[in-house]
Amino acid sequence: MQEQSGTVHTVSGEYREIAAPEKLAFSWRWQRHIDFPDTLVTEDFRSVGNSTEVTLTYELLPNE
Repeated sequence: MQEQSGTVHTVSGEYREIAAPEKLAFSWRWQRHIDFPDTLVTEDFRSVGNSTEVTLTYELLPNE
């Protein structure tokens, strides 16, 4: 991601679960913030008529 000021924020991670087409889970780590722990992002996909409902869960954050 890049701010308008030009500051670049880079993340890395690994896929933890791929269950197409229902679920995708991956780790997320900010590269410039070494004290920030690895977190877990899970996306669940559900067909709703002609659309897809996406539920995003972000876990293992260091605080609320």
